[in-house]
Amino acid sequence: MISTYDNLYDVKAYSHIKVRVNNLDLNSKPIWGELSVAQMMAHVTEVMKNGLNETKLPRKLLGYLIAPFWRHKYYNNQPYKIKNLPTAKQFKIVDQKDFEKEKEQFLYWLKVFHKEGRELTKNACHPLLGRFTPEQWAIGQYKHIDHHLRQFGV
Repeated sequence: MISTYDNLYDVKAYSHIKVRVNNLDLNSKPIWGELSVAQMMAHVTEVMKNGLNETKLPRKLLGYLIAPFWRHKYYNNQPYKIKNLPTAKQFKIVDQKDFEKEKEQFLYWLKVFHKEGRELTKNACHPLLGRFTPEQWAIGQYKHIDHHLRQFGV
């Protein structure tokens, strides 16, 4: 279960994510899925940048149909239960990535989210689920990152 402090604005949650990321290395293998550890880092970074409104993506028509049924799962207190969910093509990473570079980028954007996310997320739009409050973004991003760190056993 995700506790009430598990969001990227909370100092404990932010610090815990950093510790877990620093337990990864180039040789970390996924428990499920096909992403390499470097591709996973690139993926979560791209999703985080969308939440920060750094990467602006149009709302998908399908999103208007599924959002009423799935929106709450983004920010409720339950970790993602389904493994190998389809990834939106905007966030799919298929090319090889450099682990150290991707880790550095991830930690940079994580810090931006932690420090400035309350302001930067205000106008962000999830391509399927639409707009969220800054608090909902912080919980959803935490859950997404947590999901992928669990994928790699950290």
